[in-house]
Parts: sequence; C-alpha cells; structure tokens
Amino acid sequence: MRIMDELLASGVYIRGTDDFTVKLNNKLPPGERHIKSSMTKKLLEKLSELANNKGFQITHDRKIGYRYSSNIGPVRVFDDMLGDDEKTTLKLAIGLFSILNGSGINEQFSLVVDKVLNNKGIKMNSHNTSIHNHIQLGPTLNDPGAKWLSPLINAMKESDYALEVQYWKPETDITRRILSPYILKLYAYEWYLVAYDHHTDQKNKTKLFKLERIRGIESSATPFKKDTEFIVEEYFRYTIGIQHRHLEESEVTRLQINDDTLFEKLNKMPLHSTQKIEDPTKKILTIETYDTYELDELILKHGPAIKVLSPKKIADRIKLKLNKAISMYK
Repeated sequence: MRIMDELLASGVYIRGTDDFTVKLNNKLPPGERHIKSSMTKKLLEKLSELANNKGFQITHDRKIGYRYSSNIGPVRVFDDMLGDDEKTTLKLAIGLFSILNGSGINEQFSLVVDKVLNNKGIKMNSHNTSIHNHIQLGPTLNDPGAKWLSPLINAMKESDYALEVQYWKPETDITRRILSPYILKLYAYEWYLVAYDHHTDQKNKTKLFKLERIRGIESSATPFKKDTEFIVEEYFRYTIGIQHRHLEESEVTRLQINDDTLFEKLNKMPLHSTQKIEDPTKKILTIETYDTYELDELILKHGPAIKVLSPKKIADRIKLKLNKAISMYK
C-alpha cells in the first residue's frame, strides 16, 4: 500500500488494475513474491478508505488512469514516505559529501541515507546506489587533515570548552595550543581552521590553522572563548582563497579585460566579491583584496585575457613572472 501510495502521488499514468499490478510488482524489493490483480483491487479498497479519511479520493478514468483527486494540492496517505524526487536528492547528496573524504563524515552520511531509505521500505539496488556518481566535484583529493573534522565540528557545536591541539609548523616543530574553533573552510582541496588562540603573544588572537599540520586533539578545561570582534564576513572580505592579513590593509587592483567572452562571464561570476565595473566600454574593473600570492594566481590563470593597470608593484610582479615563464621556452 505504501508503494501504491507512492505511485499515485507521483502522478505516473496507471491505465488500469492490471497495469497497476505490474508497476507495483516492479517496485517490490528483489525476492519479494509478486501479487496478483485480485490483491491489487483489495489493496486499492483499503487505500481508498485511508484516503477518504484524509479528505481526498482515488479516482480513475480512461484518459488519466488512477490518481489522487484533491482540492488541497499534492497529497499522500503515508506522509512519512519519501517521494522519488526526495530519494534522488538524498542519493545525489552522497556525491556532494565527497568533499569530506577522509573525515569519516562522508561514510556516516552514506549510512544515514541507506538507513533512511531502507526504513521507508525501499531496497537500494545497484542502479540506485550509483546515482550519486552523476555529480562530480572534480578531483577528490583526500586531505590528511580531514580526519580532524569531526572533533572540531563537535567542539564548535558544544561551545563549552576549548581544545588542546598539537600543531606542527616547520619553523617551530610541534607546539601545544589551546584553541576555540570558529570556522572550517575548504580551499584548493585542503581544510583550514579559523580559531581563537588562547596563549599566543600576538595582538590578534583569531588565526588560521591548516588541519594537515594538526598532530593531536584533546579536550581541555579552558572555557570556550567567543571573540566579540570576530565577524566571519569581515574576516574573509578581502581574502582570495584562504589568506588573511591582520597587519595589512587591503588594496584596490585595477584590471583590464582583453576578452569579450571573459568580460561577459565576469559580469555574472565576479573574480571576487568586491568586484566593481569601473568602465564597461574599456572593460575595466576593480577588486579590493589583500596582496597575496593568491592574487597573482587569480590574474595569471587568465593569461593575456587580463592586464593589471595598477598598482604598479603588482603589474611589475605579474610581468616578471610572465617573462620568467617565457624564458623557459626560448
């Protein structure tokens, strides 16, 4: 009856009782004994009673076949059942969770999806389980730091106590830090943490940490610190990718776009959230960012399609890098 309810709610054309029986049997889990048309008729009667109790009916005519008739929009007898679109959404979401490879969260989510679908009487066959492969997010590189995602997420969720983190840096070896984690961010297939560093000597205590450099995480008795001056949108406002500069001011870079197609694309998908069109005729735009290596990468990846007009130091630096690249091919 749940499968019949799903078929009726989906709006699929069901010609008659025999057709209903075929469609119903096709939906049964593998190995389940098929029913006959006589049983379909009996089940329809019971389903019709349940529908009537909810204020709608099962109708049938030659043109539209069997379907639900209601003045209140889409209806279901079994409200806890997932529709085909909802099931597909869950399965596709598994593909999106591939960015969490190596954390254990991706596997947990797959198990949750299986549990939800199987609890709704749906047997996932090979076709169903592979549907998430229709979404590809590019190369799925496993960041070793992803294994720390779960404890960090739990700490952010609880927000009671900070964490004691063993953190490695090439110039200082392994140090022990007390961190209150605020944000996790994925950039270029690597995970980063923005956290409050309780014992740093620096004035700005909210800093960036690379998860790959974490060597251990333990609980601590230090209360979780909420930095009242930390605002997510402000922290990354002038950032390209992940680099933040506490001690530097942002700079406006003027760019000339030498490709009509790219200029049209940038009108819809800006280079940066701060992008402004200065002169649409000359195809000149500006972005305001920190002067980091990521700014160079953003410009260089477009080759001759983008020219830096100012500041001069950035234009000279891009020119130097391009000349070095050209010299390798002489």
